Amino acid sequence: MGIFSIITHISTDILILGALAAAFFIFMLRSGKRGAVSVVIAFYPTLVFYNALPFFDKLIFWDDAPFKIFANKLLVFAIIWALFFTLIRMAVHVEFPYSNFRKLIQTIVLSAAALVLVFILIQSIIPINEVYSFLPALARVFSEEFIFWWLLAPWVALFAVLKR
Repeated sequence: MGIFSIITHISTDILILGALAAAFFIFMLRSGKRGAVSVVIAFYPTLVFYNALPFFDKLIFWDDAPFKIFANKLLVFAIIWALFFTLIRMAVHVEFPYSNFRKLIQTIVLSAAALVLVFILIQSIIPINEVYSFLPALARVFSEEFIFWWLLAPWVALFAVLKR
């Protein structure tokens, strides 16, 4: 079995999650621990603010197709997240340790935490079901039933990374 046949049999879900994980890893590695921690923490006030936005319907610019509605909601979320990220980044003052191995491990942990939050976002907060269907097993693991635990997991990761 060649590399080409292995690549063609990889699920699209794995490719999407892998691409997101790689993007988070590279961004967090480049932005340092301060940026990585800010990425994760910024999701929480953004979720609250996004869900409580009283005039959200006026921010929907494209409403004629499911993908356009999803993209619009994601764009609004991303703008709010960027504002909170910038604000939190100004307040957070932590840096990675001098050890390259610890830095790598902490970056992987924080990238996984951000990936979990993004997946919860696209599964529950901004439903992607009309645009794309993840594998049933993956969708079941990240269902509404377990959302509390998945929202708690990044805090556990932050605690593990930030303890001295």
